[in-house]
Amino acid sequence: MTDQILIQKLHVMAHIGVTAQERKTEQPLHISVALDVVLDDDELVDRDHIESTVNYSTVAKAILARFEGVEYRLIETAAVHVARVCLEWSEVTEVDVTVEKPRALASADCAAVRIRRGR
Repeated sequence: MTDQILIQKLHVMAHIGVTAQERKTEQPLHISVALDVVLDDDELVDRDHIESTVNYSTVAKAILARFEGVEYRLIETAAVHVARVCLEWSEVTEVDVTVEKPRALASADCAAVRIRRGR
């Protein structure tokens, strides 16, 4: 059976944009991931320990680290990189990634992309 671990609207500051001018200043992104994971129910019940699951805090830190010292032109590219980070955990079989760029459009809350990747 597959379960999901969710991280919703992780706040990231990124150098992102089509033009060099746009990439000069960090801009906010909101990243959400849904990790499809295979967990051992017996181990979860018996141990009730963080080592029995995928630690969402560790995943969040790895996602944030992926934006340090890097520039992206497209939110689609950023989403693929986030998916690859999430798939580094062997328990994760598939991942849905949503990247929202709040200041992308004057007349909308945000522009966003959602991708799904698996092994």
